Amino acid sequence: HHFARQLIGILIFMYDKNWVNPNWKTLIADDHEAICEHLTRLATKFIGESDACQDGHDALKLFSEALESGNPYDLILLDIEMPFVEGTDVVDQIRESEKEAGIAEADQVKIVLVTGYPDEDHIKEWFTTGYNEYLVKPISKENLLKTIQLMR
Repeated sequence: HHFARQLIGILIFMYDKNWVNPNWKTLIADDHEAICEHLTRLATKFIGESDACQDGHDALKLFSEALESGNPYDLILLDIEMPFVEGTDVVDQIRESEKEAGIAEADQVKIVLVTGYPDEDHIKEWFTTGYNEYLVKPISKENLLKTIQLMR
């Protein structure tokens, strides 16, 4: 056990050291303050500049403002269940805004769903399209970085 734990520690350290920050402007939307803070810390350190909010309405507002200012988000970490506007509606409205703005699919913001449900079928029931990846809470640094790596 001790050796395995040391080895994992070394691999994580190497991953950190070799990690190339994509420098993506990131929006974090989660109604749990502690999760929001955790993801903001990770995003700021490993992904790029980040903003956070705690409901779907604010997520849409921040997304629109960034899009209109000509400095859109590259990545959104989006909780599925939030007050005011559910994650599913946030995704639909974001994709609709991008379509109206004439943004090519390849240039769309990357959306990672954040969920407490470990069941992939449950996620696929809610979302058929619109998102790139999903992460199950609690989100570890390793899982977040692996997911970012998949979308580069």
